[in-house]
Amino acid sequence: MKRRRKGRPAAAMAALALLLALPVLAGEGATAAAPSRFSLGAGFGIPFGVIGVSCEMNPILGSGPDPVAKYFSLNLGLGVAVAGPGYSLGFRFYPLGRDRAWAPKVSLLYGVVAVVNWEDIVRGFSLGAGIVRRLRKKLSLDGDVILIINHFGFDYLDWDSVGRIKASLGVRWNLD
Repeated sequence: MKRRRKGRPAAAMAALALLLALPVLAGEGATAAAPSRFSLGAGFGIPFGVIGVSCEMNPILGSGPDPVAKYFSLNLGLGVAVAGPGYSLGFRFYPLGRDRAWAPKVSLLYGVVAVVNWEDIVRGFSLGAGIVRRLRKKLSLDGDVILIINHFGFDYLDWDSVGRIKASLGVRWNLD
């Protein structure tokens, strides 16, 4: 008779989430560096046009330190999906600001969200939550968990085969 372990996977996931959140909760890197106004990234996932590159541009309104630029940015991704070109366009909100060593973010994107049967591209809106981990002054890791909100072009889409939840991971270079 096999003995079943109860609660271990949930406890392990909670511990991992706490470890990842500790630097943010503790305020580590609250003034890590001035936020970059322009960055390029390479990776996979919806923000990168499936597999490709991403450009993040931060709005500059007026002169001097702009509070809007600290919390918001625009994102453009261009890449390759299995069935053709991939793209994404949207914006990101950094609730604690972009100048932290660990910068949590929320993304709203429109673009290629899935590929069906290796031949049809599905476009739509997606909502993501993630974090940017600044490794050095010019280098960051960028990761998201993304929920597909809706899609266009298909009357019926089998979400069991395509998946409504996606992930993205990339490397970002700050260019200023």
